[in-house]
Amino acid sequence: MWKKRALYLFGIGVLMAGIVWGQMGMYVLHLLFGIRLPLNFFDFCLGLFIKHSVYYMLILSLLNAWVTYSFLAIFMGGIMHSIRSKRFKARLSRLVNIELTNVISQRFELNRHQLIVIDQKDISAFTVGLRRPLIVVSTGLLTLLDPQELQAVMKHELSHQQHVDPLKLFILEQISRSLWFIPLAKWLYHNYKIICELAADEFAIRKTGSELGLSKALLKLINHCPRRMPSPVVVPFADTAVNYRLQHLLEPRYSIPLRLNTQSLLLSLFAMSMSALIVAVV
Repeated sequence: MWKKRALYLFGIGVLMAGIVWGQMGMYVLHLLFGIRLPLNFFDFCLGLFIKHSVYYMLILSLLNAWVTYSFLAIFMGGIMHSIRSKRFKARLSRLVNIELTNVISQRFELNRHQLIVIDQKDISAFTVGLRRPLIVVSTGLLTLLDPQELQAVMKHELSHQQHVDPLKLFILEQISRSLWFIPLAKWLYHNYKIICELAADEFAIRKTGSELGLSKALLKLINHCPRRMPSPVVVPFADTAVNYRLQHLLEPRYSIPLRLNTQSLLLSLFAMSMSALIVAVV
């Protein structure tokens, strides 16, 4: 159930961004190279405005700034992620406990590209990485949890790994930053973080056959207040949607409030409509 909802939210975000970024790309091609592509909705509105007027030049300047910011936000987001990833990987490599990594990997039938154990007293478990998501658990976590709880945590993180959730979160995060003027983009990013955690919980429960191990592990990690490591896109075990997850574990029929309020939806539709009209000026 939650897996399908997660795919649904991610699909809406990518589709929305594809439409807006595609129209921006058409605008840039026309502006720089004079290329006018077919099936551009904005061409329909060209006759509604008077060219070369003061209003036209003002809108043109605002439009150029808007498009430039949107593409720079994507570009800079990728650059900053790359820098943080290199630093984070270097930090993790210094903490890897090879012996425990081999032991835990064999126990859960994982290879060396799927899991590492780090020497750290802090209680932490997360999945990180865009192309090859890596499960990271600390020695503090291994000390804290019993076998049943550890199995639930590992299955939860394995779900994030299999569904490449760090990459999807990164994409939705970049969409929300680039399309900041569309409230729906931020809503999709925030709620995908909740839904993907619930989907991972659902996967862990199905694989372990019980909610007990997962519930006990989540409560233990909350009580120990794990400190998050500065990192690129990370999907932590006990740092996102905790209240929703506990409520759902206690009451499986509990409905997660993911409805988009009318005001945000109308603002999103208005922003997308205005973007169409503004681009039509040129």
